[in-house]
Amino acid sequence: MTKTILTAIDASKVPPREKTTTYPEPFAARMAGRQGSRPATLISVVTAWLGAWVLWGFVGGLANHYGIATYDGTLFALLAVAGAVWQYRVQTRQGRQHGLAVFVAGQLLWLAVVLYQNGVLTQ
Repeated sequence: MTKTILTAIDASKVPPREKTTTYPEPFAARMAGRQGSRPATLISVVTAWLGAWVLWGFVGGLANHYGIATYDGTLFALLAVAGAVWQYRVQTRQGRQHGLAVFVAGQLLWLAVVLYQNGVLTQ
């Protein structure tokens, strides 16, 4: 039977670890306060604006076909590119919630443009 002797170690004399954590990188990034990875954020932003472009085009095309409203989606493509860049920059710096606020603001802006083009906001 061996006897174990416990000794105290002075932490200031121990060299720091080369790797600060053994957790996988996405989890470690979240634990450090960062929000996901940049490629995932980019894919998320692009798919959101692409989905919005498809939906606005579909609804606008139906409204145009049935004579309810006129719709030209060319301007939305420009808004979508600018909005996606702005959303990506905000989302990588301030987090997902702020990025989604930019997305919603872009959609509301486009709604106002479509309403103005169809004379709803003018007298």
